[in-house]
Amino acid sequence: MSEQDPQTRDTFDRLLDAMPRIAEAVNGFTSEKNQRTALHALVRAIGLPDDQAEPSAADQGPGLTVVPPLAEDPPAEDQQEDPGDPDPGKPDARKRRTRKPAAKKTWTPAGDVNFRPADRETLREFAAKKAPSAIDERSLIAVYYMEKILGLTSIDPGHVVAAYRDREWRCPKDPEASLRTTASKRGWLNTSDGKSIHTTIHGQNHVEHDMPATKEAKPA
Repeated sequence: MSEQDPQTRDTFDRLLDAMPRIAEAVNGFTSEKNQRTALHALVRAIGLPDDQAEPSAADQGPGLTVVPPLAEDPPAEDQQEDPGDPDPGKPDARKRRTRKPAAKKTWTPAGDVNFRPADRETLREFAAKKAPSAIDERSLIAVYYMEKILGLTSIDPGHVVAAYRDREWRCPKDPEASLRTTASKRGWLNTSDGKSIHTTIHGQNHVEHDMPATKEAKPA
């Protein structure tokens, strides 16, 4: 290069700078003839003399070879993703499908209920008279007492828990679910409004006419 005159060096530098874009443009043609025409036109467009744009003897060979644009470096081995692994950019599919179970709501016993009123039958007296024998009957007695004897209009599971505590009955682990089971299985309660649980006609009849359960006399 040191022996070339300044004009030649300038021409060479311009050609070198433009070569990547020339290669990209020429490779856009599929016909060899069109590729040659585009090559010479582009070389002339950057200001090179026509004689340098003419094809040389080497160009008359079987095909025109154009230097393709440089490809991007492939990702390093430690950056390549295993096609069998989940997409690291997305949450694991198994994690997306896993849902945490809903936490059970805890009910604090209502503290504003007087189960031993002076002017009415106490819950203790009422429960002893009706003798509930299972959890469904105990829940029914608790709601019936608060609704019909105490006159409460807003009864929720916390009130029922308070009744269980007063009577020292073993409280269900999930009072709300237990009341819904009594409602669906026995039809004694209406739990459609969790803040206003009340007895049904069927439940009231059971308390008033079927409790306590009487044993049938055995035949002699």
